[in-house]
Formats: sequence, structure tokens, C-alpha cells
Amino acid sequence: MPPPSKSVVKILDSDIRVDSETGYICITDIGNLKDGAGKVHVANWLRASTSILFFRAWEMEHNPGFKGVEFDTFRRESGNNSFRISAKQLADAGASGIFVKKGRWGGTYCNVDWTIHFANWLDPFFYVKTISALRKQSDSLYGRGRLHQRFVKEIARENASESYNLVVHGIKHSLPDKADIMVRRHFGATEADILNIAMWNMTAREWRTKTGIVDPHANMRDFATVEELKVLNALQISLRNLQEDQYTAEEKLLRLCHQANELLIHYCNTPEKAENYQEAKEKRGW
Repeated sequence: MPPPSKSVVKILDSDIRVDSETGYICITDIGNLKDGAGKVHVANWLRASTSILFFRAWEMEHNPGFKGVEFDTFRRESGNNSFRISAKQLADAGASGIFVKKGRWGGTYCNVDWTIHFANWLDPFFYVKTISALRKQSDSLYGRGRLHQRFVKEIARENASESYNLVVHGIKHSLPDKADIMVRRHFGATEADILNIAMWNMTAREWRTKTGIVDPHANMRDFATVEELKVLNALQISLRNLQEDQYTAEEKLLRLCHQANELLIHYCNTPEKAENYQEAKEKRGW
């Protein structure tokens, strides 16, 4: 029985440990469900030639730093009866889908894809039960509606990013060819802050001061709601048109603030959407 402080997923009414930092699942626990021989099942699964092929293919797809040189050796030797390989050897060879925890509550932990592969190798019954448990866990954590919302948000963020690049390109392109690079960056930042003020009533610097976020790659858009990203996308297109018509910064800001308010009302056009938007704002604190 795992300690109560650990995260778990229920499979066949048994607690299967989940590493709280990585979300990786303890396949030793899943192996124990069959006949209590989890370590033996994991070892046999690791040495199977089909498993080695899967490990290599998965790492090539999901691990940018994976070289796969040592895996070629594993693949050639995996057909021999004497072939054995451990999770540590896989990790040392660059595999990111597996790791081992030592100690009383230790075990072999795998990425969800590896976990499903193990359950399928172990037994069709456990395969089906594992998939059902993981799907149930995903729905409880995110909800199917939230998963859809996350997808929509990623698309909206991507569109907003493309529009932002268009805005910055537009203002920089309007400068003389001899304009200093720092001048170009300044104008790009100024235009971006017009958008930020219109959308969130603060500049990027004010946002960092307010939130204490120092990660240079993080920005306000990373924490925006779907509705805000839609509004921002529209504002950036409008700003590009205002640039071409040579409006002053004050005129741009006045027009964009008015448009932002109208669009937010439009996108939060039901009581549920308006309530969710307010809750999101309160949760992030700005």
C-alpha cells in the first residue's frame, strides 16, 4: 500500500502510484496486480524485442535530444535469450520515458504511453482496465470540456502570436533602413504595450512587477483566457490598420480600448462565460 501522501490512480480498486513531479505511473504496481510479480513482469517487458523497438520509436518522436546509438545495440541483442536490460540502462542511454525510484516506496515509473504499452504486453484485461483508469483520471483532472478549451486556447494563442509578429513587423518596416536596431526594438515594444494597456490596463513591465514573474520567455498571453486571446487577436489586426493610417499612439490606444471592451462583452455573451471569465481573472490576480 503506497503512502497516503502520494498521488495515485485507481486500477481494479488498487492504488497505482503516480509521481507527483512528472506524472509518470508506477508500472511495478500494475505488474503486481496480475500475480504480485511486478518486478519480474517489468524486467521481461523491458527485454522484449518489440518493447525495444517501441522505446526507440517513442524517444525519436518525443525526445529532441535522443541520439539512439546505444539503442541500436539493444535492438540487435534483444532477440537473444541471454539479453537483459534495466530501466537505468535505458535512462543512461538517453531514454526519457522511464526512470526508477529506490527505497521502500520505489519502483519503475513510466510515461503514460509507455505505461499503456506495458499493460498491453502484460495482459489484454489489464490493458483495457489501465486505459479506462487513465481516461477517467484525465477527465477528472481536466474534464472533456476543459480539454477542448485547452485545445482552443492553444489555437488562439498561436493566432495571437502570428498577429503580434505582424504588428511588430509593420512598425519596424515603417522605419528608415538606417534606423538603429535598439530604436526598432523600442518601437516594437511601444506598440506591444499599446495592446497590453488596451487589453489588460498595464504594460509588460508593470505586469512583471505586479506578478513577480521573472522568466524572460513568459508573457501576459500565457495566462490569458480564450476570450482574451480572441480579443487580442482582433486588436492586433486593428492596430496593424491603424499603423498604416499613421494614427498617433494616443489615438491608437483610445480606439483599441473601446474595441477591447466591446469585444469582451461579445465573447462573454452568456452568464456562464462571463462568470468563468471573472473567476479566471480573480484566480490569476490581475
